[in-house]
Amino acid sequence: MTIEPNTFEFSFLFILVLIVIAVKIIMSIYLGIKVRKKKKEEGEFKLNFLFSIFILAIAAAVSRAIYTYYDFFLVGFDPDQLWRYPNVIYWKYAGFISALGLVFVLYTIDKKVLSNKFKGILAYYALFFVVLQFVWPINSKADFETASLIGVFGIVAFAIIPIIFLYLAIKTPGLRKECLMMFLGIIIYAFGSLLVSENFLAAIRDALGEQIDVTIYTIFYVSKIVGISLLAFGVSQFSL
Repeated sequence: MTIEPNTFEFSFLFILVLIVIAVKIIMSIYLGIKVRKKKKEEGEFKLNFLFSIFILAIAAAVSRAIYTYYDFFLVGFDPDQLWRYPNVIYWKYAGFISALGLVFVLYTIDKKVLSNKFKGILAYYALFFVVLQFVWPINSKADFETASLIGVFGIVAFAIIPIIFLYLAIKTPGLRKECLMMFLGIIIYAFGSLLVSENFLAAIRDALGEQIDVTIYTIFYVSKIVGISLLAFGVSQFSL
């Protein structure tokens, strides 16, 4: 579905995405302050979970700004324009930046929260699919759908993150509130991302019609706002 400029739907979604970007910037600043405070308390900088989420928030803000240009000014939500050049270049860079932030979080959780339990294997697995998606040649709609599917395979590794915090919430009563906030934040954030993956979105369009796009993107942007907010506050308390 093409959402025409100067329509209510276009303006409504554009305002929502600006709010998403603003929230991510605010969360980046908030987490940056927490990182600086922790550094002063400990007397030195240490790679920790809090810092990894700070990096994730920055990556998420930058990638969403690129996605906004791609969605609103290049393709106009038209499925036939998603894979065409130069449009798809912006899609690739936005996804790459966002995914690298998640890979860094996954690596840090393994090293600092789980005491190197997985030896970095999950992070390397996810990184493989992140790079593969980025370099995958896209010359048709089918190529674009394949690249989107590659990204879904990478997300499998990230699924371990909410599982870890749900486990910690059950096993560690003193951290239950913080872990549940992070668990819910990640689930809500990831749900929005999967919802607009072209593989899932195409299936939803086929079932409900192209007019569903506005509703889907509204849910997507709201999930980003709620998810990143819950995650940031949960992380800041967990790190204390």
